[in-house]
Amino acid sequence: MGFIMKKLTFLLLIAIALPCQAQQMVGRVEISSPDEIISLRESGFSIYHDELEGVVDLVVTEADIDLLEEMGYPLSDLVPLPGGGFLDLDPEYHTYEEFSDELQQIASLYPDLTRLDSIGHATQFPRTIWSMKISDNAATEEDELALFYIGIHHACEAVGGETLLYMMNHLLENYGIDPEITSWLDNYEIFFIPLLNPDGHFAVTSGINEFWRKNARDINNNGIYYEFTGGTWWTDDHEGVDLNRNYNWYWELGGSNYIWDHDYRGTEPFSEDETQAMEVLAREQRFVCGITFHSYGEVIIYPWLFNGQPAPDQDVLDVMAIEMAQCFIKDNGSPYDYEDYNGRNGQCRNWFYGFGGALAFCVELNPYPMFLPPGSQLQERTQRYYEGAKYLLERLDGPGITGHVKDAVTGLPLAARVEIQGRISEQVRSRFTEPEYGRFTRLLNYGTYTVFAGKPGYQTVRIENVMVSGGNMTELVIELSPITLDVAEQTRSNETQKPEIRIDRTSGSLVHFTLELPQRSHIKIELFNVSGRNLGTIYEGIKEAGWPKVHYNAAHLASGMYFYKITAEGLERGGNFVDAGKMLLLK
Repeated sequence: MGFIMKKLTFLLLIAIALPCQAQQMVGRVEISSPDEIISLRESGFSIYHDELEGVVDLVVTEADIDLLEEMGYPLSDLVPLPGGGFLDLDPEYHTYEEFSDELQQIASLYPDLTRLDSIGHATQFPRTIWSMKISDNAATEEDELALFYIGIHHACEAVGGETLLYMMNHLLENYGIDPEITSWLDNYEIFFIPLLNPDGHFAVTSGINEFWRKNARDINNNGIYYEFTGGTWWTDDHEGVDLNRNYNWYWELGGSNYIWDHDYRGTEPFSEDETQAMEVLAREQRFVCGITFHSYGEVIIYPWLFNGQPAPDQDVLDVMAIEMAQCFIKDNGSPYDYEDYNGRNGQCRNWFYGFGGALAFCVELNPYPMFLPPGSQLQERTQRYYEGAKYLLERLDGPGITGHVKDAVTGLPLAARVEIQGRISEQVRSRFTEPEYGRFTRLLNYGTYTVFAGKPGYQTVRIENVMVSGGNMTELVIELSPITLDVAEQTRSNETQKPEIRIDRTSGSLVHFTLELPQRSHIKIELFNVSGRNLGTIYEGIKEAGWPKVHYNAAHLASGMYFYKITAEGLERGGNFVDAGKMLLLK
């Protein structure tokens, strides 16, 4: 009951303070660095929204306008402060209980087309996180392409969840009636997670705080839930963890390490049960693409700028973002904006792309500065937003390459690595088939491609001149031949059989070395500074043939250039190998 008493106290204080309060507004200022957000907060300004790059929205009064001008921050887009922190939410918005009831009703009405699963529970309270799978044989894991839609990472951004409820109902009601929708459900597995943050959402729908953002973790373990600090309520300065800064992708470079900040990232990657649930689902399903809904800005955000470099699939991501933006229509009737953002933080879209291989997009719904539009607008908005969201279902038809990797002898599916020439990059994790069917899928633009497939114990296959054209997927069946003794002897002296090493830096101080070993080998990796001083041995031991990884915690090292030396001694066919390379460490 601690949060109820706290709420009543705050309500009383606000009631006393309102008569003498100056009119509050929201205004936007331009910034050139995220550090300026910290400076503005330390100068006493309340942050209303800072999700968009290059700008920050502040809560201001008339007295602040001249001060900000003198500081070099001219305000634009001044509007009255929407809503109020303790106002009751319009009844058109679903509570957690209403979400749960409607999802169960949908599953009951369409038992063959849906599968409703609990994928976990919220961190603080035992509220279920629901996943709804929609497909023609939903109870069965079929050999079909999968995509995802996620709503309500941030509690006050509830329109995404409402949009997904509308989308689920619309698809199911029109199955067997609309040929396009029927085809989607017959050929794809569509996963909806409409309410990822049920604990935080409770704070919004129950009147605790309309602008609650994070989950409800009791971060100071004092037994008082939904606790605010001494700031004003609209700054979102409260308990909990920002779920969209908690993914294991350069986690320590995103969000804040101060527990009361609205973007507090947690104690470690995937510290929260909510994001752990998403990790498990993503590993199981091997999604091709997906959308995570947020608010506000009317913009498509997608991967990425990575130390100033584009993503390995940047051409595809750019085209998809442009086409998707044309399908999402702003309140003023024009298409959404689109921007590629920083790829090195703990955000959902970057983890899904970098680690999971899915082309993931963040769609910021609603115009500036609207988190929660009036309930009377939900019907029109969710219908309009559906028209944009269905773009991914249309795009899964192609262009691209899909197919299977099989054992050439047994015909059984293989969990193999499949790469596209020109798209192999240390920015991202290697791309693999899913193990049950050996299926791989890459969405691509029109063109001609070279495809590689390989697996330890098998001969690597290279397929050139694979044409991607028209609006369909190019289908491939790749058969890998097991390496026999005769083949091994023939390739023993081949240059491609030398061990290779590359660096996959997937989170801040943690460095991943991926080795490519043609045979079981004794490996030693040493690290040197730019002066040539040996800093020690990173790893020494035996690794099996294939693509083993070595993990190294570089937290004690300063940013800068380093060199590594790898020594490999073959334990099956003999031979020694020594190589060296550079390692750029940025923190």
